[in-house]
Amino acid sequence: YEKDAARFVTEFGFQAAANPETLNGVTLASDRQIQSAVMEHHNKQVEGTERLIRFQAAHYRMGERFERFIYKSQLVQAEALKCGVEHWRRRKFLTAGTLFWQLNDCWPVSSWAVIDSGLRPKAAYYFAKRFYAPLLVSFKRATGGIEVWITNDYPEPMQLSIVLTLRSFGGRAAWKKSLRAAVPANASRKVYTIQPATLRGTDPFTHYLHAVALHSGMTLGENRMFLAEPKHLLLPRARVSGKVYKTRGGLAELRLRSDKFAKSVRATIDDGDTNLADNFVDIDPGSTVRIPVNSPLGISELNRKLTIDWL
Repeated sequence: YEKDAARFVTEFGFQAAANPETLNGVTLASDRQIQSAVMEHHNKQVEGTERLIRFQAAHYRMGERFERFIYKSQLVQAEALKCGVEHWRRRKFLTAGTLFWQLNDCWPVSSWAVIDSGLRPKAAYYFAKRFYAPLLVSFKRATGGIEVWITNDYPEPMQLSIVLTLRSFGGRAAWKKSLRAAVPANASRKVYTIQPATLRGTDPFTHYLHAVALHSGMTLGENRMFLAEPKHLLLPRARVSGKVYKTRGGLAELRLRSDKFAKSVRATIDDGDTNLADNFVDIDPGSTVRIPVNSPLGISELNRKLTIDWL
């Protein structure tokens, strides 16, 4: 993706399996392994199953259980789209737009869709909300170090405060940098380069880079860069908690918290009428992520149906 210099990019994408709750409706228990004849029938890409396995092996430790394989296949899809779109957005307007294939599905299948046929979002749906946000902060590996970019789709210039942190999974900040950046309207700019010396002596398997872009004290964008493939990261055994609360306005809000770094935290409330505003989130050590919940269910029932897992 990062070698592509097209002016407008359309019908690119990456496969991932439908959600387990959707596949359970069309399979027997004996079918629920990724290489079963039924699951291979539910994938119309040439060598589709083999590709899912190949690319998961390239980036993640292979998910042996059916549900974990699906979860990781969705992360591979999400990261692939994120990689491409961030690259093309940094090139604005040398690349003037992207349109990935595809939004939704007409049957329960492993495919390029980011919403499966049961109307359940995959990980890439939530990633897309972030990598298509009007203000994007992103990292780019370059010869001289790691570049930090701001892509501003707003029709007015932005005066931003940028906070960059090199942090361990346990929460220790090994390096921190704060800076100001002015980004013109409808423009993309490199705002900083993290020199190789900054990372020297840092264990790439236990540290990550975090960038936050703030405007008038409000977070408009954030991103993380990992220094090794996810399959090689020495992720800690984090304690992640989650609970749905009623806000002062009478709405529902899911609060996720972790004592150590937790990657790709997925909250599931399998109710056809419940929607989470965000999901598959990274949680920094000691931090809380707040996610609005739209549901006809009461708070106690939402908490009873809530399940959480992570990488």
